[in-house]
Amino acid sequence: MTAVLARRLVTDPQGAAEAFLKLENAAENPYTPGLAGWISQSLLNRSGPEDALAWMEKLAPNLHEAAVSGTVKEWAQKDAESASRWLSSHMAGPVRDAGAVALIGSIAATHPAEAWQWAQSLCIQETRGEALRNVLGEWQRTDAAAAQAALEALAPPLPGLKP
Repeated sequence: MTAVLARRLVTDPQGAAEAFLKLENAAENPYTPGLAGWISQSLLNRSGPEDALAWMEKLAPNLHEAAVSGTVKEWAQKDAESASRWLSSHMAGPVRDAGAVALIGSIAATHPAEAWQWAQSLCIQETRGEALRNVLGEWQRTDAAAAQAALEALAPPLPGLKP
């Protein structure tokens, strides 16, 4: 059924989104988190963030991370400021972290200072470290002095990276 929905997504994202919500045991299917992300991206592209966000609210909690990640990734490429503002309104946790990682990936090369701030906010230490290293690498390419200053001010310091 997920393969049928994936094909339908190309021509009818709204119909695919409605059908997805009717899937039995969607939360247990290993393919549905990825499909949830694709559907939310398609809704965003077709109808705008409001429709994608409203659809995500109807999902089972364990599908939120993939849907938020997919939506924020796509949204940030079009309007990073709005995506960031929406993400800022959510409490820290795995879902917000999933969106933040997507946002960081979208803005690190063009807005490294903002990406750095988002990376510092991540809850999971391993994810935080990886994101900070990625942003630092991007930032050093465009403004090595600012990247160095940010690294020196980082508290707590990141293991393996020295100012």
